Amino acid sequence: MIDFEVLNKEQLQHIFNDRKAKYLSQNNINRHYIINYNNDNTFTNDTYENNIKIGTSYGNYKFLKNDKGEDIIHIKYNYVFLSPNINSPFNQNNEFYKNLFEGYSIGPFYLKYPSHPDILLSCLYQHQISGYKILNFYKK
Repeated sequence: MIDFEVLNKEQLQHIFNDRKAKYLSQNNINRHYIINYNNDNTFTNDTYENNIKIGTSYGNYKFLKNDKGEDIIHIKYNYVFLSPNINSPFNQNNEFYKNLFEGYSIGPFYLKYPSHPDILLSCLYQHQISGYKILNFYKK
C-alpha cells in the first residue's frame, strides 16, 4: 500500500504557484484541459482538442476546510467554454452544469511525493459528485 500525504493549503498553494494541472476529458479521447490556478484565487481552464487550443473557461477558487479539518478547494466558474457532448459537465444540458456557476468543492488532495518531482506530480482528489480522480501537475 502506498502512503499518501493529505495536502494542506500551503502545500497546494506551492504546487499551484509552480505548476499547471492537466487532465483528460472523460467524454472525448481527443480533448484535454490545462488549468492554471493563479495567486489571486482565479483560474483559467484551457480546452484543447487534438492538441489545438479551442477555448478557455475561467472562474474563482477559494480554500475551505471539510468536516475533518482537511483543506479543500471550492470552485466557481464565471464563464464556461461549452462542450457539444451531453455527457460533459461543460454541456448546458448536463445535470452538473449548474454547479459550475453555483460552486462545488473538490478535495482533500492526496499525494505521494516521487523521488524526482521535477516533471510530474499526480494528486489523487475527491470530487464532490464523481468520487476519486487524478489531477496531474506539470512545471509551468
